[in-house]
Amino acid sequence: MQRRSVGSLWYPEAYRVGPVGVVDPHLAAGGVGAVTAWALQHSGIVRMAVPGSHPALPKLLEAGFEITYAEQFMHGGGQEPFDPACYVPSGGLY
Repeated sequence: MQRRSVGSLWYPEAYRVGPVGVVDPHLAAGGVGAVTAWALQHSGIVRMAVPGSHPALPKLLEAGFEITYAEQFMHGGGQEPFDPACYVPSGGLY
C-alpha cells in the first residue's frame, strides 16, 4: 500500500495497491480483494495495475472498478519474470 506515487498529484487521497503476490493462483483474487477492501475503508479511491490474466480483474470490474490505462506485457521466451495470475505489480505512473 502506498499513499505517495506519481499519481498523487491528481489523486492525493488515493491508495496505490501493489506489489501483491501469492504462490497459488487460486488465492490471488482473495489476496487482492483483502488489500483492496482495506484500502476502500480508508479512501474512496484505490488504484492498482492488474494484469489482464489476473483472477481478481473480473471481480474488481464487477465491483465497479474501471480500467483507466492499459499497457502491454511482453516477454521473449524462457521463464516469465513473474506469473501474471499470481502478482499485481506496483505499477507505473498512476
